[in-house]
Amino acid sequence: MDKTKGQAVIGADIHVQGEVRNGRHVDVFGLIEGSISAVHVVVHKGGRVFGTLIANSANIDGDVQGQVVVRQLIQIGSSGSVRGDV
Repeated sequence: MDKTKGQAVIGADIHVQGEVRNGRHVDVFGLIEGSISAVHVVVHKGGRVFGTLIANSANIDGDVQGQVVVRQLIQIGSSGSVRGDV
């Protein structure tokens, strides 16, 4: 299996409006307005997600607003913020 298959990096200067889905690992340094569906999501410090986040696990060090569904483990760091339905 290709090690990069299913990986996405949303750079600090990137603004995505819409869906990121079927991801294996998604790193968010920029802004996503919409929804993310992945196995593992990392919202880095300075990263923002406004919408729906669905994952098996997530690390939040940035800002998430909206609906968050994490099936196994969510870790919210000292710089992380989650507002909405968890």
